[in-house]
Amino acid sequence: SVACPGAGEAIIKTCDDTRALFAYSKAGGLALRRGGRWQVILSDSRFVGLSGSPVSGDELAFAAISGDSRWLLLATHSEGYGLFDLTNRIWKMLPVETQATLSGKVGIGAPTALAAYGNTFLVGTETGLARLQVGSGNDDYQAARDATLTGKVLDIAVGYGEALVLSETGCPGGSCIALDKFASRGGTSRLVGETEIFPQLSATDVSRALVSSDGRLIHVLGRAGVYSYDRQMRNWTQLDPAPTTVFLEAPDMDGIYYASPEQVTYLP
Repeated sequence: SVACPGAGEAIIKTCDDTRALFAYSKAGGLALRRGGRWQVILSDSRFVGLSGSPVSGDELAFAAISGDSRWLLLATHSEGYGLFDLTNRIWKMLPVETQATLSGKVGIGAPTALAAYGNTFLVGTETGLARLQVGSGNDDYQAARDATLTGKVLDIAVGYGEALVLSETGCPGGSCIALDKFASRGGTSRLVGETEIFPQLSATDVSRALVSSDGRLIHVLGRAGVYSYDRQMRNWTQLDPAPTTVFLEAPDMDGIYYASPEQVTYLP
């Protein structure tokens, strides 16, 4: 049980935590806590890793349970992945080729994130997103990598019927952060994301800021040039690298004129 009071209430009693909690014993046993009760899933036994030796508790990195509560996927630091059948209470050995697909590199290492989205396990790695689709059959599983997301996955959040992936990738000027939505049939779609970092943007090099006529963009101008910030996509775009020092507002046109070397430009 865990304390879970309502908003503004004092913690004076306990209540059931509906989330599943797993315990892995030193001797290899597996227990499940659900609905406030513990259940022994597997008596002391061993999950054997890639080295051929039993995996110790210190080696475990991540764990996730499938949406139908049948499959438990364990990820280790250096011993690969283990798939446990909670219905038949047996470990299933994933082929090395399948584990290599999940890892996305030569030498199978720990993922950066792991979550279950229905019966699909989403595996975040240093080089992108992979998925393990598990079916009802004993050998009914398939691993694949997502070609639409190739940066380092920082976190995966599943809730309200959606799976969101937070990632980081190299981009001009530094590292850019992006948030993508995973599609149930594979692939991701960008929700928000930086596309470029501009170190030259600073308070001392920006002289003027204004909001675009449609309210979506924020324009900044100054010695650093002219840039626009997209409030929906949350990324910067460079419109003009030339320094600007002269501005003339045009309120009747909902914009501003600015002067840079050899030209005058209107910015709506």
